[in-house]
Amino acid sequence: MAPALDSFLVFAADLEMRPEQNLGALVGVYRQIGQSYVQLGDLVQAKKYLLKLNQIITQLGRRTANAPRMPNWMRQLESLRGDVVWAEGRLTDAENSFLAAIRQGEEAIRQLPVRQARGIFASPQVRAEQTVDENQLKLSGVYLDQGRMDESELLMREVLKRALTRDGRNSIMAGKTLNQLAKVMLRRGRNAE
Repeated sequence: MAPALDSFLVFAADLEMRPEQNLGALVGVYRQIGQSYVQLGDLVQAKKYLLKLNQIITQLGRRTANAPRMPNWMRQLESLRGDVVWAEGRLTDAENSFLAAIRQGEEAIRQLPVRQARGIFASPQVRAEQTVDENQLKLSGVYLDQGRMDESELLMREVLKRALTRDGRNSIMAGKTLNQLAKVMLRRGRNAE
């Protein structure tokens, strides 16, 4: 993890030398750096990048030409915010952030044709759908931590169905979802399943 983080920090420093040209790219880079710090347990640094991400998105939001991109950028902001507050144990805030990330991700999917028609870079629809599912995985984990087993299980089954259909049974998303579903089953004492 640390070498990858070091590479992202160098990349971010390079992008920061020409911020006006690279604000959109910095959104994804800051989100990735923040999430890496969350995984490393360094919430001070994670919050620093959450703040930087929020500042850039606020700046980008002032430009009406960025409207089709905003849902994707807001999804990244809310996802990182959810990661940070979940790591702090603030489960209600994490739930709200992941729900917002899911809503923004769904709106980003709806905006894909607009972005493509305007010649604005857009991730493939499959990737956009996977990011929604990734946030639903996180939301399921929050539900699990809150003891809301039924909601966690239901959400995981929906994500699993989509992942199997879209990505196949040997996909990373199907594996992550099965792992999360197994945690729910173990907590419920349904080991045979």
